Amino acid sequence: MAFMIRWVYFVAVLAALAGCGPAPESFFVGNEMVGVPDRAGEGTRFPAKGLPELFSFVGEQAIGFYSEGSLVSPSAFPLEGEGFVKIQRPRNRSWGADELIGTMILAAREVARAYPVGERLQIADASAFSGGSLPGHASHQNGLDVDLVYYRQDHREQAADTSSGFEEDFVNTSTGAISPNFDLERNFALMRALVSSGWINRIFIDEALKAAFCRLSVAQDRFEEDTETLRRLRHWPKHGDHLHVRVKCPFTSPRCVAQDEPPPGPGC
Repeated sequence: MAFMIRWVYFVAVLAALAGCGPAPESFFVGNEMVGVPDRAGEGTRFPAKGLPELFSFVGEQAIGFYSEGSLVSPSAFPLEGEGFVKIQRPRNRSWGADELIGTMILAAREVARAYPVGERLQIADASAFSGGSLPGHASHQNGLDVDLVYYRQDHREQAADTSSGFEEDFVNTSTGAISPNFDLERNFALMRALVSSGWINRIFIDEALKAAFCRLSVAQDRFEEDTETLRRLRHWPKHGDHLHVRVKCPFTSPRCVAQDEPPPGPGC
């Protein structure tokens, strides 16, 4: 049945691209209806669960490596949606591949439904319209990287219409102590939701936060099932105020240069 659904959609897309009819306004995956993007307009599609199995409507987007690449036919993060909001809007760094955008949208929605009280997931820098070098970043060049703000206990959101950076560092650089305002449980739910998509290559975070997630997993008696999530949480300096998510190369982007998989094991 799943194969038939994907095949029907694929045929419809081919027909639209060949001029045999208009692009479909929506299609179904299981019981979920999914919107197809207006390529000449704003925003992007909203994929349903099962995104890794769907054919891309756009085709090639990500070119080259994360730190030496470019972006074609870019999609834009919507300004807001269920469980998320785009911040740092004046920077115009809201562009990326559909797989990146869809994965963030789905994860934000999953966390919002599991934890209905709290601020939205705040999405910061992705890529420039055509990718390439982005001031302040070594990567973010091929539309497959994005920065996110950690969830807070006080549920505060940054102003979306400013170019300011991240307003709170949750790790004391001198002692390694984690701020009590860091929402450990909700942030780990986000990590789990992201990795469960199957699209995540790495999530860069502070080492003190990684250690805290390891301890939480043990305390929740979920360490074995969390191995894959913990494996993809990688320490990188200066990531106590935000996390950096990197998705895998889409199969529809043949010129995308993949990064090696992280080593096996939780790394705790």
